[in-house]
Amino acid sequence: MARRNEIHVFLRGGFGNQLFQYAIARALSIRYSKQLVVREDLLPERKDTVAGVTRWPNEIVGFHHSGTIYYRKHQPPMGTNLFSKVMQLMRIFGDFYPNLALALGILASDKTGKLPRVDLAKVKIINSYCIDKEKIADSKILIYQELQKLANPSNTYFDLRNALTDFPKTIVHIRKGDYLGLSEIYGVIDADYFSRAINLLAEKGKLHPIWIFTDTPERLTEEEVRVLNPERVVGPADVSSPLENLLLMTKAQSLIASNSSFSWWASQLCEMRTPVVAPIITNARFNNFDSVDDSSRNIEILSV
Repeated sequence: MARRNEIHVFLRGGFGNQLFQYAIARALSIRYSKQLVVREDLLPERKDTVAGVTRWPNEIVGFHHSGTIYYRKHQPPMGTNLFSKVMQLMRIFGDFYPNLALALGILASDKTGKLPRVDLAKVKIINSYCIDKEKIADSKILIYQELQKLANPSNTYFDLRNALTDFPKTIVHIRKGDYLGLSEIYGVIDADYFSRAINLLAEKGKLHPIWIFTDTPERLTEEEVRVLNPERVVGPADVSSPLENLLLMTKAQSLIASNSSFSWWASQLCEMRTPVVAPIITNARFNNFDSVDDSSRNIEILSV
C-alpha cells in the first residue's frame, strides 16, 4: 500500500480533523525525509450524511499543500464500502495494540487522544484522527504558512478579510449542524456560555462588534441572537470554503470558540496576543480544549 519512502495519511472527518491528520503526516514526512501521500479513500466525493453524521470530501484541497493526492475509490454516496470497514477494524486494533500496529508501520491509535510516545520513524500508514495537540506544536507555524497558499480564493474572502483587518471584531464561532445530534459526545453550548464569554472580554476591554461564524445560520436561537447582538452573521452562503472561514476567523481581535476542532485551529493560528474564550463542557465525552496549554496562548476556559 505504501512504499518504504512514503507516508500515506487516510483523511477522515471535516476540515479541523483533516488538518490534524495532515499536520502529523507533514511533520513526519519532514522529520524522516519521506514523500507524503494524501489518501481520499475514506471520504465521499461530495458532502453527505450517514446515520445523522456529516461526511466531508477532501477539504485540504483548498490550499497548495505538500502532499500528493491519491485514492483508489471514494466512499459511495450515503454509505460505506468494504475498504472503509477494514480500515475501521485496523483503527480499533490500533487502539488496543498501538505498539504492535506501529511495528507494522501503521499509526492507528485514537483511544487516549494521544499518539504513542515512541519513535515514529517506521510509520508508513496513518489511519487515525491524530488529535494530539502536543505532537503538532512544532508544525503549527508551517501549517499556517501553507494555509495562506489558497488554491482558488473567492472575492468574498478578500472583502471580508479587508473588513476584519480594517476594523476590530470579536468573532464568535457557533458549531451546530450534526453536533446537535451528537450532544452526548461533544455536549451543548447555550446562550449562557456566550453571555459569560462576552462579559469576560468586556472586563478585559477586548469586546468589539461581534461577527458570528456558523455552519447553520438558520439554527441560531432567538436567545443567542439577543445575547450576541451580532453586527454580521457569516454562513455557508457567504463563504462556502472551510479554509477561507478558518483564515477569516484568525483575523479576530478576540475570539469566542465552540467545542470543535475547527475552533481549536482558529485559536491556535490567530495572533498570540488575541484573547480567546473557549469551553470545557462537563457532560461531554470529548472536549477539544481539554489539553490546551493556557500559559502559551491568551486563552480563558469556561466550564459549561
